[in-house]
Amino acid sequence: MEGRKARIAYALSDGHKAPSALAVIRNYQAIMQQSGWEIVENRHDAGLTARRVQGGKEQWAELDTNGGANYQIIYVDKGELSQQVTTADAMASALDAAGHVALQINFVTAKSTIRPESQAIVAQIAALLKSHPDLKLRVEGHTDNTGDARSNQALSVARAKSVVAALVLSGAAPARLTAAGFGQDKPVADNTSEDGRARNRRVELVKL
Repeated sequence: MEGRKARIAYALSDGHKAPSALAVIRNYQAIMQQSGWEIVENRHDAGLTARRVQGGKEQWAELDTNGGANYQIIYVDKGELSQQVTTADAMASALDAAGHVALQINFVTAKSTIRPESQAIVAQIAALLKSHPDLKLRVEGHTDNTGDARSNQALSVARAKSVVAALVLSGAAPARLTAAGFGQDKPVADNTSEDGRARNRRVELVKL
């Protein structure tokens, strides 16, 4: 499910008795039902999943009791992640001013497959190359710090190569493009938040 996510984790302080998992679930179930939530699944002492529609937005929440001592709530406002498509002209201006531009090209999780919603950005890069026939670019892949650093490095290279391959397929000369990957080594935002990790999962174009 795509959307804006919040995660709240609770840990029991030393010296305090853990509530039963059933007590935690019953408390949350009662409060949520009073607030218009529908309990979609009650996993007894393991947790529950709930849904509601409020203000035209679909919302989901999941409670994981972890036995009652340390539990977490994950909350999601369902909806496609917004993505502003950068135009070829905007890319050209950024490249002229700074020599590089960061793009939020989305890929299938843990893969180098470009997601359909990001094909428009790739098309704009192709238009940029077409309108600037002397331009040469290095396509750089970057990841957040989720997972293994070595795997992230390999994934970033694969994603950069995937973008290059898509541009060549669109008619760009291979000699004008190179691919490089830096994994999680060059973050531009804090990896402790979802928004920060989303910014770090990026593709950069560097003017050569």
